[in-house]
Amino acid sequence: MALNIATEFKKLIFLINHPVNSLYFSDSNTNPNTFYGGNCGTWTQINGYYIYAGNTSSNTSYTGTGTQSHTLTTQQIPKHKHGIRVDWNDYATPNVRGAGGSGLLLGVDQGANTSEAGGGQGHLHNIATHQCYVWKRTA
Repeated sequence: MALNIATEFKKLIFLINHPVNSLYFSDSNTNPNTFYGGNCGTWTQINGYYIYAGNTSSNTSYTGTGTQSHTLTTQQIPKHKHGIRVDWNDYATPNVRGAGGSGLLLGVDQGANTSEAGGGQGHLHNIATHQCYVWKRTA
């Protein structure tokens, strides 16, 4: 079999540009090892993850797959107000007499609370995506 210099040169350039531990992105689900007739390294497909570009000073604690969820803290919730209901009741108090001998005292119902809002569930981070295939060169 004759050696095709152009194909071997393309393969060499491909391997130089994709050393071990590099990633290859494509819209095609073809293993990069099949390029130029094979022998283009050993590749492992990566799937089910989003790519996070990090460095030594940035870090993410999320390492799983699927939708990332985070429960909002009080500081992250938008400013808002809640209504409050206060019941005013007439209490008949025979032991308390006003200047005119009245036995009527107005009081506030104890223990009034604001209405509760929210369910305490995580906030989903759904982002627009484009599916592509990612391969990592392992050898």
